[in-house]
Amino acid sequence: MYDNNRAMRIVAESVRTDAVDLIHAHVSKGNSELGKIAGFSLAPLYSCSMEACAHCGEEGCYAVKNMLCHGYDRTKNNPLNAWTENTVLAIKDLNKLRGELVEFFIKYKGDFFRIHPAGDFITKEYAWMWYSIAANFPGIEFLAFTKQWDIVREVPFWRLPNFHLVPSGWTGIVIPEDIRKGYHCAHCVEKGQTPPEGAMHCPGSCETCNACWMLDKLGCDVWFSK
Repeated sequence: MYDNNRAMRIVAESVRTDAVDLIHAHVSKGNSELGKIAGFSLAPLYSCSMEACAHCGEEGCYAVKNMLCHGYDRTKNNPLNAWTENTVLAIKDLNKLRGELVEFFIKYKGDFFRIHPAGDFITKEYAWMWYSIAANFPGIEFLAFTKQWDIVREVPFWRLPNFHLVPSGWTGIVIPEDIRKGYHCAHCVEKGQTPPEGAMHCPGSCETCNACWMLDKLGCDVWFSK
């Protein structure tokens, strides 16, 4: 088992002590699920809602496993170091983070981008930063899953045709009804459970599917095997 409390302490200590002028934003070039689709992550648990930490954070969050599979030493653990530094910027210097991301997107050749393969919208101001970036790069399709219900209510991502926000449930986490009315959602389905009627099953490869970026056009929710 991974020590989530220890991971939270490492990130929290780094957020308090890291010198912002010495760190930079880390954008991934993809992974086994995303393929070559780039993404930007924050430290899971630390950036997630208390509800998410109490459920998916304790019951099998793949991002936590990914972050901790190389141990707890940031100098030897690339995901832990990169995601922690991104989190520091998200909290301490949004202007610097926004500027570095804008520089990245000016040069980015991809059509799709994933916000938070790990982590979630840590603050409302940080969420508005992504809203602004997406508004200024209409040729890129942005995708973000979230369990930060209060932020979803505050930031009108639905206004942007190229921003695809997907509220995400989990065992023990119910997506609020008012949010379900405004977005197509993602559902975690345990073995033996019946998937939501009409929802499509995630095949596990974003690069060859891209369906989660097009749920509005498809007119359906998506479900994942737990």
